[in-house]
Amino acid sequence: MQWAQDLQAGALDPIVWGRKASRLADCTRFGLSVPPGLAITRGAESERILDETALADLIQPWLTVNNPRAVILRASEISEDGDETAAAGLSLSVADVPATAAIVSQTLVESGILLGEGSVVIQSQLQASWFGVLMTIGGGWRIEMSKSHQAVTSGDAIDAWLETDGDQYDAGGACIAGAPILSLAINSKLLVDRLMPPFGRHLDVEWAWSHGTMSLLQVRPLTVQL
Repeated sequence: MQWAQDLQAGALDPIVWGRKASRLADCTRFGLSVPPGLAITRGAESERILDETALADLIQPWLTVNNPRAVILRASEISEDGDETAAAGLSLSVADVPATAAIVSQTLVESGILLGEGSVVIQSQLQASWFGVLMTIGGGWRIEMSKSHQAVTSGDAIDAWLETDGDQYDAGGACIAGAPILSLAINSKLLVDRLMPPFGRHLDVEWAWSHGTMSLLQVRPLTVQL
């Protein structure tokens, strides 16, 4: 049994690793920007490695290679984000974890995030200026964004929005003047064009804008049409 798998190492079976980890690994294979991540198996089979020392030994090589300042832990459930029902905030995540093997392994055990099926994705936490979601609508898409990652995924008030229909776009929001609207419009079109062939026309994408790059945090089907 393979206990851990780098998201950049190849395809991940969603039945083993969960849909979140599987789709992020696919996006990496497609050449899209995805923060470095390591998936660790959960559930009965992974109980053998729940010891913090063993977990630290498993995580340390990935931390050494990627050298993140902090990481976010995301549960990747087998049953979440299917074609019938998908939504943000349905599985556990732990943000702002200091990137040392001892602290990450301790957090994995004490938070309970390793319990269940699928895997846990340990991912480099981006220092992003904007966080957002992209949802396809009709022949275009809508972006909702905020300075806070929590605001976007929890449904709180957003700081700015962008909506496109073909070559036309509209934008607004309290912080619209500070948002990189043109760059987001261009990047989101490229992103949608790359994601639709493998994942279908109805998309719900979480992203972060960091140093002029739109990085993918999660891709799932859009099950509620806008």
